[in-house]
Amino acid sequence: MVNRHGLSELYSPPDGNMIAHIIFVHGLFGHPQKTWTAGGTGEGSHDANGSSSKGIGDGSVFWPQKLLPAVIPDAKISTFGYDADVDGFFTSASKNTIDQHAQNLLSDLADLRPSPEDVVNAKSAKIGNGNEEVSSIPADHSNMTKFGSPNDVGFKRVSAQLRRWLEVIRSHNTKIPTQDREDCLDSLNDRMTRARIAEVHEAHEKTFHWLFDPSIVSFSEWLSEESSKKRPIYWVQGKPGSGKSTLMKFAMCDRRMAELLASSGHPHWNFAAFFFHDRGSEVQKTLGGMLQELLHSVLGQIPALSQFIIPCYLELVRSQRTRAPNWDAETLKTALFSIIGQRKVHLQLFLLLDALDEHHGDNDLLASFLKKLVDKADGDRVTLKVCLASRSWTVFQQHFGACPGFAIHDHTRQDISTYIKARLEPSRAVDEPHTDQSGRRRVVDLVADKALGVFIWVRLVVDLLSKGVRDGTPYSALEEQVNKIPQELKDLYADTLRRIEPEYSSEAYIMLQIALCSLVPLPLQTFMASVDVNFLGADIAHRATDITTMEGLSHDSTVRLQSRLESRSGGLLEAVSMAVPDESAQAELPHLVVQFIHQTVKEYVQESPRGLGLTQVSPKTLDQNGYDSLLKACAGSTDEWVSHVKKDVFAYARSAARKYKEPDGAFNIKWKENLALAQIVQDVESAMGPVGPIGMEWFLRQQQGSFFKALQSDLSLSLSSNYESVLVRSVLLRLGVAMDFPEIVLLRDTRSIELFELMHIAAAAPSITTVVRDPDYERTILCLAGMGCPIDTLGSWVLKQTNSSQEIDKDLGVTPLAQVLLMKEADKEKARLSIAKTLLALGADAKFNLRLLYPERARPLLKGWGHFFEYSLLQYAVCHESAAFVGLLLQHGAYSDHIKNQCWDLFRVAEIRKDPSVTQALLDFGLERPEGKCMFSNPPSIKEALVVPSHVAAASTGSLFSASLFSIHDWDDTPLYFHDWQPPGTNTTPSHVAAAYTGSHFSASLSSIHNRDDTPLYCHHWQPPVTNTTPATTYR
Repeated sequence: MVNRHGLSELYSPPDGNMIAHIIFVHGLFGHPQKTWTAGGTGEGSHDANGSSSKGIGDGSVFWPQKLLPAVIPDAKISTFGYDADVDGFFTSASKNTIDQHAQNLLSDLADLRPSPEDVVNAKSAKIGNGNEEVSSIPADHSNMTKFGSPNDVGFKRVSAQLRRWLEVIRSHNTKIPTQDREDCLDSLNDRMTRARIAEVHEAHEKTFHWLFDPSIVSFSEWLSEESSKKRPIYWVQGKPGSGKSTLMKFAMCDRRMAELLASSGHPHWNFAAFFFHDRGSEVQKTLGGMLQELLHSVLGQIPALSQFIIPCYLELVRSQRTRAPNWDAETLKTALFSIIGQRKVHLQLFLLLDALDEHHGDNDLLASFLKKLVDKADGDRVTLKVCLASRSWTVFQQHFGACPGFAIHDHTRQDISTYIKARLEPSRAVDEPHTDQSGRRRVVDLVADKALGVFIWVRLVVDLLSKGVRDGTPYSALEEQVNKIPQELKDLYADTLRRIEPEYSSEAYIMLQIALCSLVPLPLQTFMASVDVNFLGADIAHRATDITTMEGLSHDSTVRLQSRLESRSGGLLEAVSMAVPDESAQAELPHLVVQFIHQTVKEYVQESPRGLGLTQVSPKTLDQNGYDSLLKACAGSTDEWVSHVKKDVFAYARSAARKYKEPDGAFNIKWKENLALAQIVQDVESAMGPVGPIGMEWFLRQQQGSFFKALQSDLSLSLSSNYESVLVRSVLLRLGVAMDFPEIVLLRDTRSIELFELMHIAAAAPSITTVVRDPDYERTILCLAGMGCPIDTLGSWVLKQTNSSQEIDKDLGVTPLAQVLLMKEADKEKARLSIAKTLLALGADAKFNLRLLYPERARPLLKGWGHFFEYSLLQYAVCHESAAFVGLLLQHGAYSDHIKNQCWDLFRVAEIRKDPSVTQALLDFGLERPEGKCMFSNPPSIKEALVVPSHVAAASTGSLFSASLFSIHDWDDTPLYFHDWQPPGTNTTPSHVAAAYTGSHFSASLSSIHNRDDTPLYCHHWQPPVTNTTPATTYR
C-alpha cells in the first residue's frame, strides 16, 4: 500500500543486508505512485488518509517496486508523498515551503535510521549541488519517470546511475582502511601491461565496420544476449598476421559495443582488456601479467571489490615485508576468482583478451582457467562476458571451438582493398588517364587476392609498391612485381632478407639476433649502440656514435637511426613508442623501442637456419647469437645507454652458456678448457666492473633485499682495502651464484669457495632474489658440487643477511639443506623443494639438528638451562613445512633414534597445525600414530594455542597437558617456548608458556592467565599439583 503522504516502503532486502535507502520523491502536481507508474492509470481509490488501495496488477508497471529490486537487491526502496497540488491554496499542506517538505522527509527517514544525524549532509540536500550528475531521457515531462520494462532506455540510465552511487557507498562500507585499498591498487599497477594496446595500429577509418553487422558475423547478437551463462565466450580466430589485434582494438574503442551490451538487460558494464605480446616484457606475455592488469582495471572502476582481495594483499605484505609486494600468479588467480565468485557486489564485466597464442606458458592451462573463470559467474549478481582472439591452434579449438565466433580472414577482403587504395592512390596525380586507373585497380585486386586475408603480408607488399608509385613506375610493372612476390609469409620474409644489400648483411644479422634474444624491447638508442659495439668494436663504437646518454638525442639523429634500422633489416624491424622505466626520473618515459614488425617475423628468425639466408655474413658474426651480442654490449660500455641491457646481464650470460650445459646439468671439467665459455665469464666480469657509472655498484642498487645491501657494503669496503681485487671478486662470486650463473666460479680457485658460502647462497637463491628469469637452481647446485663446494659445511653469513625471523644460533651456522628450510616463502616452495631434493641426492645430512634460541624475554627464567635447544630438521618441517618436505626428509633418513622416542610429539604438532597431509606423510612413512594420553581428543588450532604473539599457549589434551611442543610459532614466526615446566604463579612474563605435563591429572581450574597489560589470554581448566612455585621450577 502506498500512502499519499509520508514514506511508503516498497521493497526491503529479504536477508536484512541493506546498503542504502533509495527514496522516490515526486514533483509538483505529482503522486508517490502514479508519477512512477507506466501503463494503465496507475490510480486507485484513496481512503480518508490518502492511501492508495489499488495494486499494480492491472497492466501498469510501478517500476520502483516491480523493476528496481532486481537490479539493486541490497537497498531499501521507498516512495515519499506530500501535498504537491499548489493550486489547492486553502489546504494546510500546500502552504508548506519546499524546505518544510524536505524537513518532513528527513524526519520520516530518521525514524528508519539508527543514527538520525547521519541521514543526509546538509549541503547534499540542496538542489543544484555541484556533485549532481545529469543525464537525458527521451520522453516528455509527464512520461520521463514512467518505465514499463527493464529495456526502457530511461530505466537503464536511471538504474545504472543508482547502481554507480551504491557502488561508491559499498566501497566506503567495507571497513577496509583507505590506505590498504590504495596500496593494494598501486601494487597491481604496471604500465607495461597496457603498453601493447597503445602499440597496435589503429584500423583504417573505413575498415572492420562489418564486425557490428549481424548479417555478416554474430558478434552484435552475442553482445546483446540477455543471458551470459549459455554463451559467455566469443572467439575470434585467424591466420597469423590477419589483423586480429587491430580488430580487437577497433571493437574496444567503438561505442557500438557498449551500446549493444547495455541492450542485453544489464545497463552498466565495466570493461577490462589485455593484449598478450610475445615481443614485449615479461608481464606482457604471461598469465600473471594478464591477471595483474585485469585486477588493477576492475578494482580501479569498482573500489567495493577490493574487500575480496585485500586478504590476499595483506598476506603478501606480511610475507614479503613490504607495502608494494610482488604478486605471484597463484595469488592473482585466487584474487580474481574471489571477485567473480562473490555475490555481494553487483558486477557486469566484459573482458577483451587478445593474442592468446603469444602467451608464454601452458596454453591448455590458460584456456582452462578462462573457462573456470566464466563458470564462477552466476549471470545474475555477477555477469561475465569474454571476447578472445588467437590463432586457430588445436589447443584453442579444443577449448573454444564450440563457442560463437568467426575466422577474421574470411571477412577482410574488402578491408584489404580499402587499405591498399588508401596507401597507393594519394601518390598519383588526380587526372591520370583511364588506363592508369584500370592498372591501379588490377594491382589492388591482385594484392588483395594474393593476401588471403593476411594483413601483415599486405603491409610489406604495399611498402614495396608505394616506393615504385612515388618513383612513377607504371602499374603494369608493379603488377608484374606483385606476381613475383611469394604468397606465403615465410617465403616473403626469406625474399626480403635476400634483397638486403650484401654490405649490410653482417649488421642485419646482428640486429635480428639482438631483437630475437633481448628480454625486453630495447630503446632505439640502446639497440643501435649494442649493434655498434658488436659490429664496429667497443672502442670504435664509442668514438663513432653520438649515443652515450639517453637524453638529448636530436630529431635528426633519431630519424637517421630509424632509417638505418629499416634499411639494414629490410623493414622487418621497427621503432615504436613505448613507456620505458627511467631510473633517474623515477618514472616511465616514452621512448622509441625496437621490435619485429609482427610476431610471425620473430618466429621466422627463430626457426631459420644459420645465417638467416643473408648473402654475406662474416664467419665471426655467424659464430655468435643474440645472447653473445647482448653480453658483449654489457661488457663493452659503462655509458648510460647500456643500463637497459646490463640489468639482465646474468640472464644473457646464462643463455649464452647454455650451449655448454651437460644433459644431466652436472659440472664438466672441460669447462675450464673451453675458451668460448671463458670469454662469457670474462664478459660478465667486465660488465660487473667495480668502477664506472653502470657497473657492479649500480647493478646491486637495482636489486632489493638485505642480501644485496650486504654485498653493496662489502663492495664499498673492498674498494678501500689493500685486497681490492680479491674482495671484489668475492662479491662477484656471491652475486653470480645468487643470480643463477654458477660458471662465475671459474674465475677463482675452488679452494676458496667455502669462504664465501656459495652453496648456502645457491640454497637460499629463490628467497634472495625475485628477478632471475627461468632459473635452474638444481643445475647451480650440481655445478658447485662438481667444482668441489662442500654439501654439509656450516655457514652463517647468508643466515645473518636474510630477513629470517627464526631464533637460530647464527654464530654456529647451518648447513645448506637447513638454509633451504629456514628461507620459507609460500610462493617459492616448488623451487625450494627442488633444491632440497638435489642436496639430499648429493648426500646432504637429513639428520642435522638446528640450534634454536629461546625467546630473549624468557631467558631470565631459565637460569642454568642454557639459551638454546636442539631441534631436528624433521621436527622443524613437521612444524612449518608442507607434507612434501616432511616426506622428502623421511625418505632420506631424517627419522633417527632420538626422534623415534618422541614420535608422539610429531603427530601432536601435526594435529595442532590441523594439516591432515602432514599427519598422512608421517603415516605413509610407516610411523604409528600414538593413542591415549599423548594425543588430543579435540586439538586446538594455532590461533587458539597462540592467542597473542609471544604469549601464553596452553594446549589442551582434555585432562592432561601437552609436553615438549618445542617450537609452535606465532604469526610473525617467532618461536615460543614449549618445555617441561609450568608457571602456576600466572604472573610471569608475556613470553611464558602453559604446556606442562607432569604425568598426573589436574583437577581444579585456573580460568584466566593474563599478560602484563591485563589482557586475557588463553583460558582453560587446569591446575598444577603444586601451586606455590617459581616459573623456573620443573616437575617430572
